[in-house]
Amino acid sequence: VVTTIGYGNISPTTNGGKLFFVFYALIGIPYTGYMLGMIGKGYSNFYRWIASKSSRIQNHKKRFLLVVGVVTFILFMLLPAVIFVAIEDWTYRDSMYYVFVTLTTVGFGDFVPGQEESQYRELYKVGVGVWIILGLSVLALFIGEMANKVEDKLKTETDVELDTEIKSDPKDQDEKN
Repeated sequence: VVTTIGYGNISPTTNGGKLFFVFYALIGIPYTGYMLGMIGKGYSNFYRWIASKSSRIQNHKKRFLLVVGVVTFILFMLLPAVIFVAIEDWTYRDSMYYVFVTLTTVGFGDFVPGQEESQYRELYKVGVGVWIILGLSVLALFIGEMANKVEDKLKTETDVELDTEIKSDPKDQDEKN
């Protein structure tokens, strides 16, 4: 509920349960968003700290960020998909689909892990929950960083356009003469 991922396989059925859900979600969703943001900020600070400690990384910052991005993609997208193939008996394509649908908080409910009875089912579901929380925070970090890059680029382009317009404004030329 608090991750806003809805799989459609669990929902409140009683009036009391529905009322509890509303208040739980009203409080839990903002706190979860805050927590995910803080975890994402922690990742970002950690990567920046690593980058600041090494002059070799400073000289190859784009390459370092690419390596970090690839490793993170493997850890939070590819590796979980392989685990779901092994444990859930899903195809790799279905597993990747599930990973993407989950980490983007779409959650259609067509794939739900941990439905089969097994000796370690509860531990597995906890592991999936931890992956979801960490994965959501990593995805939020990447989306935030991409948004910052787009915003910086748009701001730079806008500043250049404004400078060009100001320099070519005939009123400014008259005032200077």
